[in-house]
Amino acid sequence: MNAMYDKVTLIGLGLIASSMGHAMKKAGLANTIVGYSQTKKTRDISLDIGFVDSVAETIEDAVADSDLIVLSVPVGAMSEVAKKIGSKLKPGATITDVGSVKKSVIDMVNPHYHWVYILFRATLWLVLSSPVQNQDFQIYSKTVGAY
Repeated sequence: MNAMYDKVTLIGLGLIASSMGHAMKKAGLANTIVGYSQTKKTRDISLDIGFVDSVAETIEDAVADSDLIVLSVPVGAMSEVAKKIGSKLKPGATITDVGSVKKSVIDMVNPHYHWVYILFRATLWLVLSSPVQNQDFQIYSKTVGAY
C-alpha cells in the first residue's frame, strides 16, 4: 500500500498526537512522521514510545516539506503556532488541528493561511477508539460542505 502522505508533522506531542501517530503508523498513512514539542524531554519520550520517526528541535524545521501538519497544542496557542509556521509550509500542504473548538481556531489561524477556513469547514474527520490503548481504530473522512 502506498502512503497517503510522504511526511506528516505532529506539533504538540501529548496523548492525542500519540494516538494519531500510532494510528497513522498502523494504517501506513505516512512514510515519515516528525514530531515537535517545545521541550527536549517530551521529544525524547516521543521517540522512545515510537509514535514518531524523528523529532525536530525547531517548529520551523518540523514543518519543512511536510504534506500534513497536525496542530495538537492548546487552542490558545494556535495563533502563535500558525504565525511561526505559516511562511514555512510547502505549497499544497494540509494543516488541521485537534482542538476542542473550531470557530476560535479558524479565527486565530485564518490570517496566516487563507484557505484554512474552507478546509476546516468542508471536511469531517473522525478517529474512533484509542490505538495508544492497543484498541482497534477506524478513521473516517467525509466532505460535508460549508455549514
